[in-house]
Amino acid sequence: MQKDSQDFVTEKMLTEYANDVLRPTNFPRTDRNISLITKELLDDASSSNIQAAHDNLIKNMYKGQTRQKQNSQLDGFYKDPRIDKRKNKVLEADSTAAATLPKGAGQTLNDFLLNAYTLEDGDLNRGIRQLDYKKLNQSLEKMGFECLVKKHRRPKFGTIINGQKHMLSEHDVLSWALDAVENYYVQDRTAVFISNYLRDSANNSIDKRLKLAIKVVENTQNVRLVKLNPSQRLSKSMAQAKAKEH
Repeated sequence: MQKDSQDFVTEKMLTEYANDVLRPTNFPRTDRNISLITKELLDDASSSNIQAAHDNLIKNMYKGQTRQKQNSQLDGFYKDPRIDKRKNKVLEADSTAAATLPKGAGQTLNDFLLNAYTLEDGDLNRGIRQLDYKKLNQSLEKMGFECLVKKHRRPKFGTIINGQKHMLSEHDVLSWALDAVENYYVQDRTAVFISNYLRDSANNSIDKRLKLAIKVVENTQNVRLVKLNPSQRLSKSMAQAKAKEH
């Protein structure tokens, strides 16, 4: 083999080559990234040499779907670390949204985004790396997916049922309201309209859906829901005071 082949390459040289690949392609030079790039250089160098493998990798760093999928596993592929941290999370359908599963349910967030941002020629729209975490969450919700951090499952409301305190998330309230429409309403146009409104995450904000859901729950279940402040704990007196207001 040639003198710059893998038989003659030291660990220090490999690290330098890996750093040189990462630098112009705008990826952080973390230990994990260096390790992944080093492995690719060695694999490619088996049929050529390290310098050729290095030049080849830089030249084709943004070309083709296979290459983009490999890139997406590098640290810092998504500039927002909150997205990068969750890129291998499996997308789940929101059971309180559309009755049919959204396209992409069961895929990882990363695969879902790669499919969405792949151009007709197979290259990737580089805007994928600049995605905004908040806007991404909003888009996923509108499509009928759970939030990446499932914020709607955090306790947010309280009530008293048979003398017992219960804490409910936004998701719990929506689910309860949908069940109530199905079990307590005459199944006419009104019931269909309410059910569709509650499930329509694409056109109705979570606040509007919750407002209607709370009315449905309170009217059908003879309870009062108390919205909790972050530091507030539910007490029986709070729920009773809320009931008096109504």
